[in-house]
Amino acid sequence: MSRPEPTGENRVVQPEEIFFSTTDSRGVIEKANSVFVDISRYSWDDLIGAPHNIIRHPMMPGAAFLAMWTTIQSGQPFCAYVHNLAADGATYTVLATIVPLGEGYLSVRVTPQVPEMLQAAETVYQAGRDAEWIAGEHGCGAPERARRGLDAVQTALEQSGYPDYGSFMRKALVQEVAVRRQQHHASHGMADDTALGQLSNQVNRARELVETWLSTFDGLSDLSAKAGRTARTLREAMTESQRTADAITDSREATEVSLKPLVTVLGLWTRMDAEIEPLVTGVVADLDAMAISADLTSFRLAVAYIQVESTHSFVSELWAKVDGWEHALPAINDLSRAVEEAMVEANRRLDEVRDLADRAASRIQELADLMAMPTALLTSWQQMASQRELSAGVADLVPRVEEQIGASRAMAAELTDVVGGLHKLMDASSKELNVSVLAEIRRLSAAVAAGN
Repeated sequence: MSRPEPTGENRVVQPEEIFFSTTDSRGVIEKANSVFVDISRYSWDDLIGAPHNIIRHPMMPGAAFLAMWTTIQSGQPFCAYVHNLAADGATYTVLATIVPLGEGYLSVRVTPQVPEMLQAAETVYQAGRDAEWIAGEHGCGAPERARRGLDAVQTALEQSGYPDYGSFMRKALVQEVAVRRQQHHASHGMADDTALGQLSNQVNRARELVETWLSTFDGLSDLSAKAGRTARTLREAMTESQRTADAITDSREATEVSLKPLVTVLGLWTRMDAEIEPLVTGVVADLDAMAISADLTSFRLAVAYIQVESTHSFVSELWAKVDGWEHALPAINDLSRAVEEAMVEANRRLDEVRDLADRAASRIQELADLMAMPTALLTSWQQMASQRELSAGVADLVPRVEEQIGASRAMAAELTDVVGGLHKLMDASSKELNVSVLAEIRRLSAAVAAGN
């Protein structure tokens, strides 16, 4: 089958239009849905048995597909904004999720709804396309062009503040799913006791379950980032405080009898650094690890959310018996397996996050308690300094000490807030994700098939 040429037409994909497909390990399409057929303008017979790159658009850099295959062949889920080419030459753009499933792969695709992230992706894709074009001009083959394109994409992402392509797309997917969750209107399922009605209700339960856990993790990455910034700022503040103390204790007036109480307090203050520094280092490490784990968990749950949405759309096709509805039951079985695997993985990560949160909360509380001591010492120093006549050099340093007193109090308060947030997280995540609903979906799917 010859590939079409792009016509310049852009086909709009609606939020409720959800693409589904599965492939074998080589990327040959085994299953599809009516949305895929309708938007791509390929028939069922054209799609089934064809390589998935039948819809590949020439404007997509090879770097994106190199990243995809590298990720999914390692057993990890993948996500990307993708421009596709329909059989009639029209372009349509989707946010694609791909997960390994059995010996092949399962993909669910939706329309992008976060323009900023789509534009950011297009910017890095352009960097990849430029690098691949230059490599082609130098006679490089497709694999080398894709590799150089991926290097250029990586550089562009780093310049935008992202460590790698995976980090960027995880953030994009979580934001896209947040928009979809806001648009979702609660459904009460089918109002009957048939197997199909029960199946609809179980799918709604699965969506509510995934959404509940996404909500639990909504603010965790922000909480970790905030606490990490506070801890790092505290480290910088302690360094600056040491400089201030050294400047005062090294002054010519430090040996004067009237200033010795001030110097003594400063000496006690600076020695607190030896107690605080190891705790700061531990807190930063715990919070960084927790942020990474929470990021990965949110991403996996976001993939599951889109998969549950796809499952719901298949149930609707069964109910309405739209063209191609007979393809729905096998797809529902595949999707429920994929969501179940996501929840099992999320459970593993929940244990990790809980342990990290518990340890970070304990260290932060200890750090906040320790911070009260140097803050009290600084306050004492401030009071004594106000009662003495200071030399011009020492008096000039008083505002710096006062600023550090305020900063210390603010950081201690922030750390205390973080402890409260971590305890809230641990309370919310005290139960495991219940995957039994997915097995029930498969059972009911089989019952619906038997009834038909």
